[in-house]
Amino acid sequence: MDMIGIARSKLLRDLENQKGNSELLLPDLFLGDNACDAIAKFIIENPKIKKLELKGNNIGSEGIKHISAVFQLPNEIESANFQWNNLGSDDSLKHLCSALSSNNSLKFLDLRNNKITCEGASEIADMIRNNSTLIGIDLRWNDIDRQGGEELLSSIDAQSTIQCIELSGNHIPLDILGEIDAKLRARRSEGVSIIKTPEIRSIRTSRTHSPCPESRRSEKIPRIDSLIEIEKRKANETKILIEKELEEQKAMREFAEKKMNDLRDEIAERENKDRRRIEELEFKLQAANDEKNILKSELLKSRELHDQLVSSYEDKIAKYEERISQAKNSKQEIDNEEFREIETLKQAHKIELEENATAYEQNLNSLQESYTKAKREYENAHKELKQLKTDMLDMRISHETSLKECEIQIREEITQQYSLDKKYLEERVNVLQERNDQLMKREEELQNDISEMRSEFLQKESNLKQQLTVKDKQSSDLQYQLKSQREKIDVLNSEILILKAKLGQS
Repeated sequence: MDMIGIARSKLLRDLENQKGNSELLLPDLFLGDNACDAIAKFIIENPKIKKLELKGNNIGSEGIKHISAVFQLPNEIESANFQWNNLGSDDSLKHLCSALSSNNSLKFLDLRNNKITCEGASEIADMIRNNSTLIGIDLRWNDIDRQGGEELLSSIDAQSTIQCIELSGNHIPLDILGEIDAKLRARRSEGVSIIKTPEIRSIRTSRTHSPCPESRRSEKIPRIDSLIEIEKRKANETKILIEKELEEQKAMREFAEKKMNDLRDEIAERENKDRRRIEELEFKLQAANDEKNILKSELLKSRELHDQLVSSYEDKIAKYEERISQAKNSKQEIDNEEFREIETLKQAHKIELEENATAYEQNLNSLQESYTKAKREYENAHKELKQLKTDMLDMRISHETSLKECEIQIREEITQQYSLDKKYLEERVNVLQERNDQLMKREEELQNDISEMRSEFLQKESNLKQQLTVKDKQSSDLQYQLKSQREKIDVLNSEILILKAKLGQS
């Protein structure tokens, strides 16, 4: 935080502490123009303020614009102190005097030590002419010359309330000062007297009632002596005022230097704290970046390893898929050959159907026994298949467990573990392949047996329809059983295909 920010924060605290008071006292705070908007806002929000103390705040043209806007609004400010600011440059007094021209509450205005020149004095004179409530104005220790004094002198006649204008410490000649003093004393004698100066009143009376030029010449020397006496007295008063002003300036300078030193110390302390905080944050940021780089390198290594494993597994899957497609093709060819053989056998059996009609009854029992035997074999095969499924599921669970353990220990034992897993998987795949081949052979044998039985059943069924009407019901029952067996065989085939797909995925 810079000095302006510190001063503004202190100003806001001071304003908060003075809320509700009839006086706003902000002397010697060196606020500058940036703080005047806050002061103006505070005055508008607290319209009961009667005294405004803003001396020693380095207020210029930009800041006085905000303060001038307050005087254009309804308010109750009777006294305003702007000494030791910078209102004599630019258009500062123009804004202030323009606002005070229509003000109906201000009675006393203090503009000491503001480097006001004759142009500023002209603006003040115009304000005095238009203002109807101003009683006293303090313009000491500025840079007003003769022209500015004459402007102020002319403004007194045009205004009926002004009773005191302090002008010591400027460059105005004594004759102009004497005339201004005389007019103001006359004004005070007519109304409420604020400052009584009997010496000047006696001089003015003597000038008015002198009977002739000779008497004036005879009285010239005593009058000059009295004027010299008055000037000496004024010089002594001025000297005392100067000494007082010098003491005030010295005290104010010491106070300002002390406040500046306090502000510098506070700023230095805050800068040191901020610097230490920044160094700590930079150290933490560097540590975080180092940790981030380490994690990034580890992540890259893990990704490379993962890509290698995925590529190896994809190759294996592709091989298994190729083997399965070859098996499917060979199975399709076998099915086609079986279909052709069945058709041939069907034709041959149609020819022999009449010859075997008499032997049907004799062979029915044997067929029933063979059917029961085939059913038993089918159940055994189904049990073996279920056992094989269970083994495959256990194998898959164990395989997934081993993969998880491999991922946990992959950073330390990746090469050895990968080779062991590869060897283990190859052995398991070979075992599964052998079991699959055995199962396929077994399936082919079952399909051959079932096809033979189906052809025989179909032939005998047609024989029964033609020759034995009595055996129709038994033949239909047998056909229904054959149909259910066929469905079970289809289900078995689908389960075998699913098992092959799972083997290919693993």
